[in-house]
Amino acid sequence: MMTKKILIISFSLCLFFLSSCSLFNNTSNSRAGTKYLSPQASCGDGYVNTPSSPCVCYTRAVLQSNGLCSCPSTYTLNAELKECIAPTFDTAFNAKTADVANDFVQSKGNDVAVQSDGKIVMVGSYKDKLAIWRFNADGSLDTSFAAGSAYTYSSTSAGNAVKILKKNSIEYIIAVGNIKAGTNEHMLIVVLDPSGKLLAQDVYANTSSSWSNAYGMIIRSTTSEIIVTGYRYEATTSNKTSLGVWVYNFNPNTLSKITVAGDITSPAAGGSLYGSSLAVKPSGAVVIVGAGSTPDGTLKGCEKMNIWELSVQNTVTKKLPVSPINIADCGTASWGVALDSEDTVTFNGKNGTDANTSSLAVWKMSSPTLYSIDQSFADNGSFLSDPGTGIKEEAYAIAVDKNDKIINVGKRTNADGTSNLLVIVTKKTGSIDANFNSSGQYVDSSSSFGLGLSRQNDDSLLVAGGTCSGQACVPDSVGIVNDPNGKFILLKLNPLVSQ
Repeated sequence: MMTKKILIISFSLCLFFLSSCSLFNNTSNSRAGTKYLSPQASCGDGYVNTPSSPCVCYTRAVLQSNGLCSCPSTYTLNAELKECIAPTFDTAFNAKTADVANDFVQSKGNDVAVQSDGKIVMVGSYKDKLAIWRFNADGSLDTSFAAGSAYTYSSTSAGNAVKILKKNSIEYIIAVGNIKAGTNEHMLIVVLDPSGKLLAQDVYANTSSSWSNAYGMIIRSTTSEIIVTGYRYEATTSNKTSLGVWVYNFNPNTLSKITVAGDITSPAAGGSLYGSSLAVKPSGAVVIVGAGSTPDGTLKGCEKMNIWELSVQNTVTKKLPVSPINIADCGTASWGVALDSEDTVTFNGKNGTDANTSSLAVWKMSSPTLYSIDQSFADNGSFLSDPGTGIKEEAYAIAVDKNDKIINVGKRTNADGTSNLLVIVTKKTGSIDANFNSSGQYVDSSSSFGLGLSRQNDDSLLVAGGTCSGQACVPDSVGIVNDPNGKFILLKLNPLVSQ
């Protein structure tokens, strides 16, 4: 009788401590110190059971202390995809950044970067001066930076790109853009320390009649070199606008310029070239995308997509202009570039010969080593949005997530002149990703635009831009005209569905 009671008690304890009971032949897994239930135990919602990984949580599901997996509070479970699906936006984050923006009327965001500690740095302009903000990971303003506000440059200027440079365990903030000098503008680069103090700067002003601007920047990690692109205009050199490429080294408190050689002054008299965005290949070579026009065109008129490569020795070589299928001879430009998981160059911009209609365009190279358009991507080598007659859609920034989905940020200009921030997501193949926002695209309901994009380690995405009205939404040679009533936008998109 006593033996029977002991067996009953033992059996009850096994039911209570299911994960350690040998009666159920339990072979519980331990990963990072957390025990997962074995196949013999009952797996709740949010589990997927495989022989090699018993009862592993679905994608983005969280293992709770009771041993059950569950989706985060704002996510929904899709059992067919075995994934917790996030809402399109992180509304709590976006509400905090919108609240901060209320204190910065006449501002815009042009680019965004993320520090290793998760803090977010955005560059743009505030009251006609280059401005840099830093936010905490939750979207609140980091009050330890720039005396609790925003860093603003001392003279009339604008910031177009920002990156984080880590040297000797210190993360420096590098921003580029332009400084105004009378009716001219000159390329400007600034370096801030982690507190928001200006450490170094440089201005490119070759002559009193020269113009220049910096649109894009990248850090070459192997050498810590700062690569900047934009344009240079010299009135004394046949009135042509040349591709601008500047390379810098940064040592504490000092910027030193490195000589760049190669094909950077190629347009004919009256022609134009400019670089807008860069990406570093594993070899250390840098891809530069942009556009150019013939003498009968203008910088933002009859232009054509151009691509260059900057070698490790800092020599520029033109790789494209091309006219593959579905790319118009006149009316194309590239403003964003990124590498996918195979290091293949993917880039976006706009395509359209009609002055009143253009499509957001995405292209992809055929391999990591070749500069030829992949004709199997999308429709014969090009993804082109279909905005409708009288509507212009353009992409200004691009990112590729861990599943090789392509995220494009820009704006839609409607027939009545209003503008809306635009996000379009495609799959690796170039087909529209219908899992994103149910349609593959998001069009903001307010009058707005998107200019910058950064991917975080958890695959969420940060979008920088601003609100605008009327002509303040029309791009000029430096991006978007400042709106006296506009405010910056910093949005967080949750990770995309993996399928």
